[in-house]
Amino acid sequence: MIRPNSISLISKAILGVIAGLSFFVVACKSTDKYAVYHYDNGDDYISDGLQRIVDKEGKIWFRDSIGNIVITPQFAFAFPFKKGYAKVTYTGHSEAVDKNGEYHRWVSDSWYYIDKAGTKHPELIEIIGQVKSAADGEFLKDAIVTNNRTGKSSLSDALGRFSVLCVTGDSLHISYVGLISQTIPVNPEDSTEWNISMREYGPIIEPMLQIR
Repeated sequence: MIRPNSISLISKAILGVIAGLSFFVVACKSTDKYAVYHYDNGDDYISDGLQRIVDKEGKIWFRDSIGNIVITPQFAFAFPFKKGYAKVTYTGHSEAVDKNGEYHRWVSDSWYYIDKAGTKHPELIEIIGQVKSAADGEFLKDAIVTNNRTGKSSLSDALGRFSVLCVTGDSLHISYVGLISQTIPVNPEDSTEWNISMREYGPIIEPMLQIR
């Protein structure tokens, strides 16, 4: 004899299988509408929990790691999400950056940022920099770059490079062990790309105009 509790467990198991099959059917149907964005000789990576996908018209959108659509198709081009934001545009064109046409970049004059809810943040500014030693010109890995408004920090990589999202009026605090740190105001009218030379008696800031 099958006990009532056993019947309940069997019923739950059957319902679980049906639900799984339903999800599989829905997932299969959704892939008819889009494909994973092709990047770096393969499928786009999942970055910050989201992956770029593209529809038949070439519009880019985003899904999460289990296939749920998070942001609907609308962008002519979109960079991967990083630290909660993605750089996107509605307009522009692809342009080769090498003679063989193997590598391309997207050119647009109307970039802005979105968060994971799809909300626009056109006021965000990407500060790109490189930190090196004034003594020998060596790049400084793990220099700490902090946005004083948000308190968020990032570390420079092996080539001294860092990238921070800011708004006008923010300031960045840059420090490295054994060297004097400095707070630098963010002024996009001057530059959004910084070359920072750190020394024992204080860093020398040499902004360079960024070409997009």
